[in-house]
Amino acid sequence: MYTQTLKTTIGTLKVSIPTDLSEMTLGQLIAMQEIEIPEFFHEISILSGKTISELAQVNQTESKKELELIGERLLSLTHQLLYSSTNSPIPEFIQFGKKKVNVIKNLSVEPAGAFMAAKDLMADEINKHVAKFGGGDDEEWKKSIQPSYRACAMILAHYFYTRVIGGLYEEHKAEEFYNIVIELSVAQTLPIARYFFLNYPN
Repeated sequence: MYTQTLKTTIGTLKVSIPTDLSEMTLGQLIAMQEIEIPEFFHEISILSGKTISELAQVNQTESKKELELIGERLLSLTHQLLYSSTNSPIPEFIQFGKKKVNVIKNLSVEPAGAFMAAKDLMADEINKHVAKFGGGDDEEWKKSIQPSYRACAMILAHYFYTRVIGGLYEEHKAEEFYNIVIELSVAQTLPIARYFFLNYPN
């Protein structure tokens, strides 16, 4: 984590943001993707946990250097995301609290309900991409698809639910498991989601 103390109109404000994708949660990434108009302080708020009201008190003149350094870290995270989307290896396992769950690279071995729910989510994202950018055959859309991070999290919720909980698959409970998945790190989750998008069974 990277920490800076910013001068405000009423004192100081200590702000810490991730410097690596392993320190950034999937939930934070989803929130950043869904900002309607990307704005510097909104991004800092999401990554630091500080409110917009707190950040609105920052004296931008007196904290100019510190804000520039934070901006450099945000740019570095963007570059890491671009690299991660195509080059990061799939983790062998994911740790859910005290439970270690192996990552099996085949959705078809999951319960049929989980497989169908995940496949439908992927098909929706692929269809949206093809409708917007073209490239109807596999080799075309696979080169450029950037699925929504919310869809990625929901796919992983269906994929991991039964093996973490240890019970029968129930779609609505798997969807609720989304709230657990978004607490995982970006470094762990995105490579798995991307693998599924590029290799899911037809």
